[in-house]
Amino acid sequence: MLLESALADPGLELITSFLFSAGLDQPPVGPTVDAPAPISHCYLLPYSIDRLRAAALDFGWSKVLENLDQPDRTLSLAREVEQHVVESQGEAAFDPARRFIVRVAFKRDGVPKFLSGPRLSVSGVPYYPLTLPAPGGKDGRDDVAPVIPVHLDPGAVSLSLFTKHKTSYREEYNTARVRVGFDDSVGFSSGEMMLQNERGEIMGGGVTTVYFFREGAWVTPAQETGCKMGVSRRWALEHAGVKEAVVLAKDVEEGEEVWVSSAVGGWRKGVVRLGPRLGGS
Repeated sequence: MLLESALADPGLELITSFLFSAGLDQPPVGPTVDAPAPISHCYLLPYSIDRLRAAALDFGWSKVLENLDQPDRTLSLAREVEQHVVESQGEAAFDPARRFIVRVAFKRDGVPKFLSGPRLSVSGVPYYPLTLPAPGGKDGRDDVAPVIPVHLDPGAVSLSLFTKHKTSYREEYNTARVRVGFDDSVGFSSGEMMLQNERGEIMGGGVTTVYFFREGAWVTPAQETGCKMGVSRRWALEHAGVKEAVVLAKDVEEGEEVWVSSAVGGWRKGVVRLGPRLGGS
């Protein structure tokens, strides 16, 4: 079995990714209000630590838990992240106009590994929304960010720890990308995919959380669907008025307006596409 093989793989990693910037906007509420640098440079870092801790508990990786449960771990991890970004990106790490994606990964040995790279800044993208405007509505920002096509995967993804948590195992996601017509050249700005489980329930995107407007309010797939427990999803549930719900793939419509979010890209408007992506579309 692929999942059994993945669980036994010594190279398997538990992962979180987030935006890093010396000029990162600060939240009006939440765990990092008035946080000192470099915590304030790491997007919702306490949520990422909680996410990794939850994954380590589910996978039974005690050494990862020991690492994350150290005193003042948020501050010490932020310092490790900052040191890595400085070493890999140089003086640009201190430029408030620059954005970087940071990946923190743990293997079973409990030693964190860091990767980072430059990230383009997209104008008009919220990172700490307290509400999401209804379809067709405005959020007080210039709507200059391109709308993301979100293609429904016609296949099914099995619920597992690998759909609940972000890991280096991506086999089912890679297969889904092929089904919706994505090749290696298709980046997020060109399209996202929307996954469903074997019960026909929407789980979320390939790299994002997806939000649907239902009965006058925004909802996101409930935990029992097997959706990923992402950082931005937690913000939406705790601070943006979003609720959990089961959304069936059969009820999703072509052209439906949605939101998609991640701890790297913030909140972006999306539009549902029921068919696969066609070349150049």
